[in-house]
Amino acid sequence: MDDRRQQRAAPATGRAVLSRDTTAEAERRQVEVWRRMTTVERAQVIDGACRAARALAVAGLRERHPDASERMVVALYAELTLGRDMALKAYPELAGRPPSAR
Repeated sequence: MDDRRQQRAAPATGRAVLSRDTTAEAERRQVEVWRRMTTVERAQVIDGACRAARALAVAGLRERHPDASERMVVALYAELTLGRDMALKAYPELAGRPPSAR
């Protein structure tokens, strides 16, 4: 395995390693970029990451349930993110299905 990709210990700065497959120098530069960002810019990055995660989750649900209606995909997403009990309150049609595996 390439030395740069080997697991590395937490830096002497006392903060945790953010990504074990990233060099310490690359991580340092990334942290510098984050620190220079405004609050609005950081919020935009977080929003984009959340949207991407949601899109991937929905794509996975559609892949596993190709015949599901759009409403059922939304219900399954609610079950995935909120838990079965909460999702059942909003989407009673989930009651006829086995719980989704997480």
